Amino acid sequence: MPLLQNSATGICLDIGPGTGQWVYLFARASNPSITKIYGVEPNKAFHAELRRNAVEAGLGDKYEIIGCGAEELATKGGLEPGSVDTVITVQCLCSIPTPQKIIKELYPLLKPGGKWLVFEHVRTKYQNDFVGVLNNIWPHFLNGCDITRPTDEWLLQAGKWDDVQLGPTAGEGKYDTIPHVSGTLTKAK
Repeated sequence: MPLLQNSATGICLDIGPGTGQWVYLFARASNPSITKIYGVEPNKAFHAELRRNAVEAGLGDKYEIIGCGAEELATKGGLEPGSVDTVITVQCLCSIPTPQKIIKELYPLLKPGGKWLVFEHVRTKYQNDFVGVLNNIWPHFLNGCDITRPTDEWLLQAGKWDDVQLGPTAGEGKYDTIPHVSGTLTKAK
């Protein structure tokens, strides 16, 4: 996922990293401009493997796990508004119980000019009946993942953006049953 390799800079907030399957993309060798990564992961059962993956990627001293959900960052995370250079959400907003609220709470943490890197499931604009039926089953097998959310629209509504480079993921067509959106939103200065 090239989006993550060279786009994250400074202080990063990695929302819902799970066991850290994407952490290698932030490896110090490929991105020396990252100064700190806060991995916000509420599932404590994932923490040991997430820590191992961060160490293997050469980020042991830069990667800190915050053991709470994104909805608790204001009280437990210790992060001040305007203190984050990069917010990263990779296939996590589809599983968070209150994504629209979380998106609005994450936006103020970004510095003016900060970037939000996105790779998320979004609802399809087509095949709504079929996807609606599929979504009755899907969340039970994939940790609550809801494939009918307009996450891209919620991100755009979170606040003012100077630049929005957000679109369908390469290789996906408009009739895909479970489409993704990927790209970067840059917070207004």
